[in-house]
Amino acid sequence: MARHARLGAAAGASHILDVSRAMWLADTSRLDEARRLLEQLRDATVAQFGPRHPYVADRSARLARVLLTQGDLAAAEAQVEATLATEDGADTAFGSAKDRARLVQALVWVEQGRAAQAAGAIDTMRAMAGRADRREMYRETLLLLEEAAAVSYAA
Repeated sequence: MARHARLGAAAGASHILDVSRAMWLADTSRLDEARRLLEQLRDATVAQFGPRHPYVADRSARLARVLLTQGDLAAAEAQVEATLATEDGADTAFGSAKDRARLVQALVWVEQGRAAQAAGAIDTMRAMAGRADRREMYRETLLLLEEAAAVSYAA
């Protein structure tokens, strides 16, 4: 990030760096900053590519997780729905943005007292993951899957 900043305008836009920074902010409990950055990234991506683009799915799914962590269930659900309405290009491999959004949705259900519904969704996702070739999976989603399973089964 420091190198990118030193290069200034010559470096150009770095969406990967921006998303990585947002994830780091969320992981270090700087949730308000992560939320603002992800909202900006989502809005800029919508403006550039339209609301159904796969990049929008990624930004919306990540934003949904931050919103859930902040306890804003209604906003998290809205981002889940926005993610599911996109044309996620990686939807054929387990671990897509839509898969991450479905896992956030299950965690929202747990928070709403709908643990049985969440556990059913988690079981379906675990079965999907079990059938997928490990080389075709996203580790980030597998980690979220196990977290969601633990939370939903304990509720």
